[in-house]
Amino acid sequence: MNRVPEARTIAEAYAFLELTLPAGESWLDHDRYTTLHSEDEHYVLRFDGPYEGRRISREVRIPHVTHRAAEEAGQRFGPGRSTLVDAGQWYALEAAYAGMAQAGLDQADGGIDEQTYRAVVDAWAAAAAAAGEVAKFLPAEGDEVPSGAFWTEHGRRVRSLRRDAFRRDRLADVRRFYERRADELRSAESRGALRSAESRGVEAGADRTTATGSVARVPAPRTPPEAERLPSADSGADEPLPARTYAEAHVYMDLHPCDCGSGLFDRSRMRVLADDEDGAVLRYAGPCEGCGAPREFTFRLPPRPGLPPGSPYLFSFPDDGPSRLLDPGDWAAVSVGYAWLPDAVADGALQPDEAALLDDDELLRLLTGAAGALDEVLKFFPPGVEALPADACWTPTGREFHRHDPDWFRRDRVTRLREQRYERLAEFPTRYGR
Repeated sequence: MNRVPEARTIAEAYAFLELTLPAGESWLDHDRYTTLHSEDEHYVLRFDGPYEGRRISREVRIPHVTHRAAEEAGQRFGPGRSTLVDAGQWYALEAAYAGMAQAGLDQADGGIDEQTYRAVVDAWAAAAAAAGEVAKFLPAEGDEVPSGAFWTEHGRRVRSLRRDAFRRDRLADVRRFYERRADELRSAESRGALRSAESRGVEAGADRTTATGSVARVPAPRTPPEAERLPSADSGADEPLPARTYAEAHVYMDLHPCDCGSGLFDRSRMRVLADDEDGAVLRYAGPCEGCGAPREFTFRLPPRPGLPPGSPYLFSFPDDGPSRLLDPGDWAAVSVGYAWLPDAVADGALQPDEAALLDDDELLRLLTGAAGALDEVLKFFPPGVEALPADACWTPTGREFHRHDPDWFRRDRVTRLREQRYERLAEFPTRYGR
């Protein structure tokens, strides 16, 4: 008999259900088919409804005692560490709540009504609480959430792409930022300052408060000319996605996982749909290994070999311009994600038996990708420009990466990191016995 999962609070139970219910093409009506009722010692949150041609039933129990304790302490998700939602999933929730809050503000261009105001304030508070849940996994001594805090495939994947998100300093800073945004909005509401955007003269380029609390001139968002016609996930459009190499196509698929969180599907089923003077059109399709949902991506490669000179693991040719698929923030995240495993080997952070299991070719691929991704960041720097502004990033991952660490986008820093990465790539086989 399967054990019913137990959450600390009703809020955590809802979060757990949303993370674990399967993904598909249809809209999942959580509100209509989710019920909450009380038993002697527990609440029971249950989803029981139709989805994708079948009926799905899930339930989570919440002890009255832990829910009451959390309410009394003002803890949204509960006391202590979560045993249901891992650190990577909490970060995904944090980013989602923050995105919802910002989207609510962005869409309220005619002024914030009462319902939107409350939803935005609650989303900022939820983002702060989710960041707090990530921080609970920090060790007493140490600046980073350890690998044992990531026990789901979803969480481990998030960590591999955004390891920097689990550092103590980021978590402290971002919680203050989210809390300040909520407090500022509450303060504005109490002063009756939530007037229409038109009456305040707010438009693209108006002054806004930045994450550091200072007032900065924010330019209108810059979208690359091609971006409007590039799907952000599985490609069902007639126009193939413009990839420069096989490696860039694969990293794009890596950065666009299924709704269930898994990015894995059988890519060996790739088909060449066309190969002519305009290049090759490639189709990757197969069921998601996490939930079985169909995945499909179609790319067009230029009329040349798909593997760049020097290494098949580089993402572009030397004379290529910047990527049209991924922005500089995406590439910064790729570099960080690719680097952490070989860095763990080099720094002795893995047990000898764990390191011995790693494949040399895989480590070479990761090291090359970590260095090559920094080449891709540098391709976005126009001549004479020493720092990329936030509007150079147009994807959610890229914007979020830039917001949390804008110093990552200084030319001197990227150049220095690139040199260090290529040095480690060159020395790795001999220095570490691989």
